[in-house]
Amino acid sequence: MEFFVPVEKSICRNEEDLYDLQVFVGAELPLRPSIADQLRVGFFSADHATQTDSSEILEIKEVTNLMHVLGKSFNCLKRDFLIYKNSIKGDYEEKIQEQVSNLYTHINETAQNLEAGHRKKMAIIRQSFRQQLADAIAVIKKQYELKTPTPSIASTSSEPVPSTSG
Repeated sequence: MEFFVPVEKSICRNEEDLYDLQVFVGAELPLRPSIADQLRVGFFSADHATQTDSSEILEIKEVTNLMHVLGKSFNCLKRDFLIYKNSIKGDYEEKIQEQVSNLYTHINETAQNLEAGHRKKMAIIRQSFRQQLADAIAVIKKQYELKTPTPSIASTSSEPVPSTSG
């Protein structure tokens, strides 16, 4: 398998085509040190030279140290973010629990008020029916007393009174 493309067989024949290809693939081509940019054999990153100039070694060490510092800073920020996220999550859950508790209390109070109102209405209805029953019993009793004679009144009214005059 051949990784290097000879210049005669390359797709891009001039610098303009090479520039267009680099713009098209620009996001995929990472930045390279200056020596690697000076030597080009093909169009892909594997085709570039990878030698490092002695003046670039200090820059590479500085960049490496900077990357370590940035990595540590990133880890600290990540940890702080997780702490902040958990704090916000805890506050949010606490507020939700408070809202649930308030809603539960409100629903229970409403249910108790409805039950008390229902009991009060039932007591009023029962008292009303008892009064109606007592009134109906009194009316029936009165009608019964009027239609049936009492024994003391019946004996005096049905028998003729004997006269003493003779």
